[in-house]
Amino acid sequence: MSPNQHGDPPAYDPSSYDPSANHSTGRHPADHHTQPGLDPTAFDKPRLDVDQPAPAKPEALGDKVNRLAKKGVVWLVFIGLAVITYFVLANLLPQWWAQRIAERVSGRFSTGIWVGFTLAFFCTLLPIVFLCLAFVNRAKLKYVPTIAFTVLAVVAAVPNLLTLSIVLGRTSGAYRGQFILDVNGPGFRGAGAWGAIIAAVVGALVCYYIWRFRRRGRALAKERAANAELRDPK
Repeated sequence: MSPNQHGDPPAYDPSSYDPSANHSTGRHPADHHTQPGLDPTAFDKPRLDVDQPAPAKPEALGDKVNRLAKKGVVWLVFIGLAVITYFVLANLLPQWWAQRIAERVSGRFSTGIWVGFTLAFFCTLLPIVFLCLAFVNRAKLKYVPTIAFTVLAVVAAVPNLLTLSIVLGRTSGAYRGQFILDVNGPGFRGAGAWGAIIAAVVGALVCYYIWRFRRRGRALAKERAANAELRDPK
C-alpha cells in the first residue's frame, strides 16, 4: 500500500498485522521491561553491597595473649581485694557485734536469754519465709519477686551471721567477741541456739502451708477453667 496523492496514510489492512511486532516502538514485546541502553542481564548479576562491613580479621596470637593477661590481672586484683576485705571484717565485725550485744544485755542473764532467743528466732524465721516466697514466685515478672525476696532473706539473716562469726570464728576478733559475751552477755548464745532451732521448725511449717495454699489455688483455677469450658463450649 502507498499513500494517496493528498498525503493521507494508507488504509489499514488486517492481513498485514504481525502480533509479534511492536508497531509503536518497533521493538519486541519483551523489550517493554527494559530501558534503551540498559543491559537486560544486568539485574541477574550479583551486586556489591557497599554498606556491608569488611570481614573481621582473625585475632593474632599476641593480641589474644594480651587480652587474656589483662583479664587475668583484673580478676587477681578483685580476688585480692575480696580476701583483704574478708580478713579485715573477720577481725572487726565479731568484736563490734559482741560489743553491741553487751551494751544491750549489760551483764543480766535474763536479758541475755530474752535478747538471744528473740533475735535468733526472727532472724531465722524471716529468711526461711522469704526464701520460700522467692521459690514459689519464681519465673514471674522477669524474676523480680525472686530477687527481691532473696535480698530480704540475706538482710534478715545478717544478725545471725554475725553471731555465727563469733561462735564459729577462729580469728582474734572472734575470740575477743567470745570473751565479751562471756562477761557481759551471759545466756545470749545458748538462748540464740534454741531460738534458731525453734524458728527453723516453725519456718518449715509456714513454708508447707504456703506451698499447700498455692497448690490448692492452682487446682481451683483449673477447675474453674474446666467448668467455664463446659458452660460455654466453642
